[in-house]
Amino acid sequence: MQRGAEGSAGRIFALAREKNIRVQFADARALERESESGRHQGVIAYVSEYAYADLDEIISCGAGRLVVLCDGIEDVHNLGSILRVAECCGAAGVVIPKNKSAQVTGAVVRISEGAAGAVLGFVTSPVVLVVAAGVAGLCVRAAKGGLRK
Repeated sequence: MQRGAEGSAGRIFALAREKNIRVQFADARALERESESGRHQGVIAYVSEYAYADLDEIISCGAGRLVVLCDGIEDVHNLGSILRVAECCGAAGVVIPKNKSAQVTGAVVRISEGAAGAVLGFVTSPVVLVVAAGVAGLCVRAAKGGLRK
């Protein structure tokens, strides 16, 4: 955190202390060097890798709730937006294919504006989830997107 930071940074500092999160102070130049983009707004956070949910967790939380299955979402901006909208819709989780898909990264978390931490993420084949959901007695609905010409 930047030395002498005020406003929102002060609130972030107070919340971090409340949650027993270690805070280090540095000057603006040190934060600029450490930031991937050079845009840090006075705060940089180091976090562990995103912890994906397991299949049972998605199935049990998904009963009676929306679970979004993604396929072919390769852009991190699109995945972040999907996570944000899923949270706003009260979705229990978002399923992301293991292959040929964007994964939850720092950029996705930033773009999702925190929704990545509120919505369960799971990596598998969408087919595996649909079959498991059917076996568990959950209702499955599908929609195919595309542009009209």
